[in-house]
Amino acid sequence: MKDIAMGVKNEFGVNITEGLGDLDGLITLSKEAYDCALNKFNKEDAFKDLVACKPFEYDGELLQCEKDLEKLFKEAQEAQGVLRAEWDKDGGAFKVDDPGVKSRERAKEKLEKEYDGNVGRLKDLARLSLTFQTCDGLLRGRERLRGIKGWEVRRLKNRFASPTPLG
Repeated sequence: MKDIAMGVKNEFGVNITEGLGDLDGLITLSKEAYDCALNKFNKEDAFKDLVACKPFEYDGELLQCEKDLEKLFKEAQEAQGVLRAEWDKDGGAFKVDDPGVKSRERAKEKLEKEYDGNVGRLKDLARLSLTFQTCDGLLRGRERLRGIKGWEVRRLKNRFASPTPLG
């Protein structure tokens, strides 16, 4: 954190040391939790396979066919039900968290700040979170996702192979 503060001071002439002090403890706790989880996962044989999974992305920009925001939200409501029904078939192999369709407020914020008003660039209006207890379970879930008839996985990230700075 001191390196960040010094860099900002040198580059912009602004002292942010006091503000970063509040974050230092939280970042340390986050890093400790990440290290603890990583130590647990490293004991699983499947962890190496998980790290080795290649991320991929559709060759080209991912765009929705629908350009009308209200129609896209209607489609997202339907898609949310399809997502939930598909993953509920597994009956407890993992935890499913259904946050519902992304809020209109957040979608409009993304449109303004990230997508230059292009509705077709909204990608995650319908979404679920799946929580797996083991690396092997996550690998099986990944293969299941790629094997669902009629679905096409267009992008797959691997945060185990390339984690964010906080884990």
